[in-house]
Amino acid sequence: MKFKINHIYFKLAIVLALATMFSCKSQKEKEAESNISYSEELAQEISFVTSGDIHFDDAIKVIFNDPVIDESDVNTSPDNVFSFSPKLKGQAVWINRSVLEFKPDKALPTRTSYDGKLNLQKLSPKFKDKELEDLIFKLNVLGRDLASYNASVDLKDRNDPVLLVYSGTISFTEKTELETIEKAASIKGPANVKLTWSKIDDKTFKFTSSDITRTDKNQEYKVTIEKNPLDLEHPYTETFVISPLKKMVANDFRTDETGRSPRVRISFSDELDMDQNIEGLISVDPAVKFEVKKLGKAVILDGSFKFGETYKVSVKQGVRSRWGTKTNKETTEKLQFSNIQPQLEFASDGIILPSSNNNRIQFYTTNLKRVHLQVKKVYTNRIGTFIQSQQLSSTKTRNKAFNDSYSSAVGVIVKNQTIDLGNEQNEWLL
Repeated sequence: MKFKINHIYFKLAIVLALATMFSCKSQKEKEAESNISYSEELAQEISFVTSGDIHFDDAIKVIFNDPVIDESDVNTSPDNVFSFSPKLKGQAVWINRSVLEFKPDKALPTRTSYDGKLNLQKLSPKFKDKELEDLIFKLNVLGRDLASYNASVDLKDRNDPVLLVYSGTISFTEKTELETIEKAASIKGPANVKLTWSKIDDKTFKFTSSDITRTDKNQEYKVTIEKNPLDLEHPYTETFVISPLKKMVANDFRTDETGRSPRVRISFSDELDMDQNIEGLISVDPAVKFEVKKLGKAVILDGSFKFGETYKVSVKQGVRSRWGTKTNKETTEKLQFSNIQPQLEFASDGIILPSSNNNRIQFYTTNLKRVHLQVKKVYTNRIGTFIQSQQLSSTKTRNKAFNDSYSSAVGVIVKNQTIDLGNEQNEWLL
């Protein structure tokens, strides 16, 4: 779908597309955030205020278009110029002559929303003379969630089928300390097994178990990530089974929903015999065309699967491991692909609106009934400050899904429009 914006109204614009279907926020909350408007006088003085979704350790900043204080007043703290509801203790500090930052006394509590206000007349005599209104903004502190968990059971020594290790990675949406994940994670099963953790980056960690010895029976282990130490909304559990060496089993069926085309992943108890053609030993109902790709002890089914649909996937007798063992019975699992998460993406990565496309901005959507378009006017003599505060000159991709960060720009709203998209599900619409 395309929409047209009259370029006479602005020199540079921000497009705010706010999802109104399947959103984690209610419609009223979305409308409240998008309906904050600023006067032309205020937009002439301020280019940016931190607002919308933020992290618990994010700075709360206000960027002015022109210097407000003398150089000698940098690093000083104006008294009682910020106010928050619910109350938030902290200190305002001038980072430089045109940037004021509010520093909370402690990390912001997650999953909490704040109404913020900056008393501009109290901040500067110039603003008082102009009788500027207070700067109003809203903050939503995001909670920590588990972003991904990927693990597998592998041979400790490729030529020894008896000793195994369980290893993988876990990622969170917020910065996390190594000591915290070590405290929150545990593994339980028939044998005494421990997890050793290491840090990859501030949000991602790697783990490896101690040795797991195969026996003549199935062994079930359960990994638990407790919610309280990590301030998660829910605990997370993962169960895996160690099969006896004499059994070749398809023991894990999963959907892979990354990317535009969903896939199926089947994991076996042992590495597959790479010389065996197993295409006739795997079936899908309802029938779809798919390609079988072997990857160690896993099989990837890459085909015309559809989001939102349910399939029965069967592994028949006769799938052989590299040790010569075979699956001795048919195993069937029912798998359901999720609906695509509601998303919006710009069709291109540019920041300048060309006339070659009749001043149109194109975007893709999926599983959205409507979007809300908001255009803010940024004055010609303020474009430099605007680009700096919005990081439009960086190499960061601009056409991916985004949240409310664009609402941090302070400008005069010149266009508000709701665009209906229809009810088509699990398809990308332009």
